[in-house]
Amino acid sequence: MANLVSDKFKNSLKSSMKEHIINFLERKRLSGSPYERQPERLIAFDSLLAEFFPNAVSITSEIADKWVEFISQNNVSNNTIHVRIAPIREFARYLNSIGIPSVIPETKAKFIKPECHLITEQELKAFFKSADSIKHTKKGSLIYITAPVIFRLMYSTGMRSPEVRHLTVSDVNLTTGKIFIRESKAHQLRVILVSDDMLKVMRHYDEIMQQAVPNRKIFFSFHNNDRSISRANLNYCFHDIWDHLPEATVEKSPKMTMRSFRHCFALSCIYKWYKEGKNINAIEDYLVCYMGHSDFRQTSYYIHLAEMVYPEIRDSIHRINDGILPDITSIVDDDEVPYDA
Repeated sequence: MANLVSDKFKNSLKSSMKEHIINFLERKRLSGSPYERQPERLIAFDSLLAEFFPNAVSITSEIADKWVEFISQNNVSNNTIHVRIAPIREFARYLNSIGIPSVIPETKAKFIKPECHLITEQELKAFFKSADSIKHTKKGSLIYITAPVIFRLMYSTGMRSPEVRHLTVSDVNLTTGKIFIRESKAHQLRVILVSDDMLKVMRHYDEIMQQAVPNRKIFFSFHNNDRSISRANLNYCFHDIWDHLPEATVEKSPKMTMRSFRHCFALSCIYKWYKEGKNINAIEDYLVCYMGHSDFRQTSYYIHLAEMVYPEIRDSIHRINDGILPDITSIVDDDEVPYDA
């Protein structure tokens, strides 16, 4: 357990509740959660405690309100507030679970559902042509090899950014095409199957990587050091490929992001089922499992969206009651929802 939380993190904590914060993060990591960005918010919360509540032994109403006030400064967006409040809400639940009565911070800020950028065929062709044209410029850099493959995998499977970044070699069966996803939202383990074309691409990529990084453990890497790609680096790579293209300069809102691949995959599946004459409502559970949704409400959102994008399928889908469409605040993904902090 000693390796689950770095000494740098531990040494940055100064409040009277620092041991509880350390134990909370250790439990998160032990349960399989990468919890990548949340530690910096825990540090900010610890600093607030140290400054304003030096003797705090639990999260009181006063502390909860102070945190909400703190994260709402500088006219940040409602979505940012929700992202910042989430780890402290979880910390409060953790304290309650170990017998320390605590108030769970609440915000009146309404979460605004980010709109989907629906990728066109022209945009897809331009993006992957650009990805395939990346030059090999820096010694030890494998971006020109990895980027075309990792983004094709995201597009063809709907996998999330953390899921592809944390794949290990042992998670990928290049014989059967099965991928075992461990680092998933809500940390649900699941298995998906890639297409034959994608499997060929991944086999070729693996052959190259075996030469570049012998005995590697991480499947995708941008450098020859066998380290997983960081969230920031993958996002930077995406924009480096896309932002300079003429297609990216077209006035279109919302802008294309990595998450657009996931939207595209979900809608493509639904439309394909419609063209094949399948009962979309009856096989909805397959999409729930494949995409790693925690419940049907998330998948229902995509079905509702498909009705708007493809008007011709409306009559084939039983109307989705607005009451079962997802409460987006309950499915916010810190690694996918755009925010300004």
